[in-house]
Amino acid sequence: MRKVLIVEDEPFFQDFLYKLFDHLQLLPEVVSNGEEALEALQQKRFDLIVTDIKMPKMDGIELLKKIREKGDKTPVVVVTGFIPLSNRKMILNMGADAFLTKPFNISEFTNTISKLGVLK
Repeated sequence: MRKVLIVEDEPFFQDFLYKLFDHLQLLPEVVSNGEEALEALQQKRFDLIVTDIKMPKMDGIELLKKIREKGDKTPVVVVTGFIPLSNRKMILNMGADAFLTKPFNISEFTNTISKLGVLK
């Protein structure tokens, strides 16, 4: 079963993504910030990372930077509230594979992760 790391500090959205991935027959694991995500990535291999940007301790941008600096090529989808287009381009240039603005359409989200090869 494919594993997904959800990096999100909002309980409602944690629960929503967990249930969505479970429904898609993926194995989700939830952490609340970038520091916890890096710990999880040291212990396990994931097929997808879904991260918010604004979180305590270590935000999603710093997390993305650290993941890519280590040479980790795991697909990363950034999901966050509205941010300017220039910031979205910066995030994609830093190595994110996709960017979605909350709230997003579920079919758009599943199409995005399907294009990344996570859904079969």
